[in-house]
Amino acid sequence: AMAAAESSMRTKVTMEKPFVYGSAAIALNPQEIQPGQHTHRWTVYVRGFENEDMSTFIEKVTFQLHESFEKPTREISKPPYEVTETGWGEFKIFIKVHFRDPIEQPVSFSHQLKLFSTNKSESAKTKPVMSEIYDEFVFHHPTERLKVLLA
Repeated sequence: AMAAAESSMRTKVTMEKPFVYGSAAIALNPQEIQPGQHTHRWTVYVRGFENEDMSTFIEKVTFQLHESFEKPTREISKPPYEVTETGWGEFKIFIKVHFRDPIEQPVSFSHQLKLFSTNKSESAKTKPVMSEIYDEFVFHHPTERLKVLLA
């Protein structure tokens, strides 16, 4: 094992980890909907670009939902990093990714939940409304410990 002081020393490298985040929403069957109630089931997620396991370097992902939800702060500490809920409105979800190396600052970003398709055809009603963004975690001079986790 590496000495603690050595493992927290910064390396000279820059490492990148591609990922995607987004949401998928599907309309509930009309018979499932009570008046004034939720109309859609949706999932918001963060995942590896090729679905690879990111738990090697991610400690947890926090999703901050609209305050009208019960327990609007959802902390997910193992994959899949996702939250599924039902609702009727679109809103911004705040996402914070915490890494296994405490020296690395968490990364925060937001996602606009999309429930409604711009495609108004009948067939579109049964298809999930997807909204997905590609990004990458960039680690400048990660510690020795994190460099091993990212490898």
